[in-house]
Amino acid sequence: MSEITEASTGPNAAQYEYWNKVAGPRRVGWGGFVERRVRAANDLLLARSAVAPGETVLEVGCGTGAATLPLAEAVSESGRVVGIDLSEPMLAVARRHVAESGRRNISLLHADAQVYGFVPDTFDLIASRFGVMFFSDPVAAFRNLAGAVKPGGRQSRPTHPARWRSATRTTCVPSSAQPGSTASRSTARRPTSLVRPRRRRPSTLA
Repeated sequence: MSEITEASTGPNAAQYEYWNKVAGPRRVGWGGFVERRVRAANDLLLARSAVAPGETVLEVGCGTGAATLPLAEAVSESGRVVGIDLSEPMLAVARRHVAESGRRNISLLHADAQVYGFVPDTFDLIASRFGVMFFSDPVAAFRNLAGAVKPGGRQSRPTHPARWRSATRTTCVPSSAQPGSTASRSTARRPTSLVRPRRRRPSTLA
């Protein structure tokens, strides 16, 4: 089964339909309005991710690449960023931005991160601006993502209790946080520090 077929018929099929036929084309038509509106969240994600040169990063829900390019710059040419998204219209914009930037350390996947067969122990960091809130089964999705993280790897994602609230309600959590834990539910008004887990392969992400 191809990546696209798996995404269009898998557990997030409704999201695939929505982001390819409704929301994705609409976002593209807005000409970067949403990306400009959430720029503060991008900046916070980059700062709290503690991303370093040479690291390999997976960005879940990369969309048009607004956070992908800054992440790629942060890891430098010795690192790599892989962006994954369900929306082909948004990925088309991301590909154009990547080509215009001249960066050669970015790969883009049109696939469903909840079920995609990632190579185990590949990524130092899994980053997502808002993409992870659309999973039909978050536990299964984060379990799948956990297998792709290197031992001692981490994940960073802004979270917010209501869509489009201020980025000041963002929290970053370690990849070792368990589903349903206090860390994964945090809605603190100020960002918490990113805590690196002990060097062991996490069983789940949250």
